[in-house]
Amino acid sequence: MSTIINSTVCTRVRQVIEDALKQPLAEMGLKVDMRRFTYEAEEIRIPSFKVVTLESACTEVKALRRELRDRASYNWMTELDEDRVVTINARSGPIEVKLWGFKPKAKNKFLVKSLANLKDENSTHYALHPDYVEERWAK
Repeated sequence: MSTIINSTVCTRVRQVIEDALKQPLAEMGLKVDMRRFTYEAEEIRIPSFKVVTLESACTEVKALRRELRDRASYNWMTELDEDRVVTINARSGPIEVKLWGFKPKAKNKFLVKSLANLKDENSTHYALHPDYVEERWAK
């Protein structure tokens, strides 16, 4: 039997790996973090397979911490207030948001989340341009 690897197979493989590792890792206070898979006709690659602590922050949150620390240490960069709550106009109407993450290689580098969904890892976040963020969150 020949299996053709496609996105459906990748999704099933991810689920099998997560299901198999979830319980044993949880007993040790750990979890598996798999970002994305890449696949070809005969193979699946998992370039970012990590095992992290349950309390571990995601990559975007860690990048925001690093960016804020860098901005505080350089006097030519605008320092940002990560605790400030700002109201933005989203498609669903005005919402209160807080800085949540950072993607250094993106055009809209800063990620914000609404206060209602701040703790939910899988909730919607909004990407904002650095100029807009510096204008709204400057200390």
